[in-house]
Amino acid sequence: MRDLAGSVAIVTGSSSGIGRASATALAAAGCRVIVHGREPDDVEGVVDDLTSRGFESLYVGADLTSPASAAKRLADAARSRWGRIDILVNNAAAIMHRPSADLDEQDWTSVFAVNVQAPFFLVQECVPDLTVTRGCVVMISSTNALQVNRSNLVYDSSKAALNHLAQALALELREAGIRVNTLMPGGTETPSVRRWARDFAGDEKHAQQLIAQSAREGKLAQPAQIAEGVLMLASGQADWINGAVIAIDGGHRLGD
Repeated sequence: MRDLAGSVAIVTGSSSGIGRASATALAAAGCRVIVHGREPDDVEGVVDDLTSRGFESLYVGADLTSPASAAKRLADAARSRWGRIDILVNNAAAIMHRPSADLDEQDWTSVFAVNVQAPFFLVQECVPDLTVTRGCVVMISSTNALQVNRSNLVYDSSKAALNHLAQALALELREAGIRVNTLMPGGTETPSVRRWARDFAGDEKHAQQLIAQSAREGKLAQPAQIAEGVLMLASGQADWINGAVIAIDGGHRLGD
């Protein structure tokens, strides 16, 4: 993958799953990476792994439920350490599986803070740097933005909003040379999906059966497969891709 050596990337939610795979793929391509989590223990293994492989990374803790202050903290860390920002991967997400009758105001507030507001404020904070580097943003959404699931309406609505936000930002930032694209993974074998499956199925046993069935049927991606999409969109090979919203699910959203 060309053009990434020496670049600086911020990857939110990089302690596991798609975020960790994306941080690792970008580091392997030559990026210096801000690895993000809420607590040091969340990402200690990620930083240790990258360091052991000779890659440059820095852990930054930030609570995305306070989106504006978290955005400033992450961007300032990249500037202080490496003096630039080239790539922003808005991956972190809050899940919520709950019937509509049980939802309260805080459920909506917390999910939208992480899934929609934090990506916006991170882009806003990074725009001056991305303008200089003619950098890019990759949003990690979900095919749930297109096809809803039962008792999942807060999460699904947040991802639909993220898709729209990304395209609005792509339009607004086009003249500054900043690309904003969105990937929509389907089912992916991550801790978040396992937690969601437990809520969806009702208990751990049935959740494991659901995950195993999806894997047998070839409907469950590995995080590294999604990270390949992130890597492509972040690279110069995608310099004419802007404002795209791309499903990355093996075509399974199309049905049987």
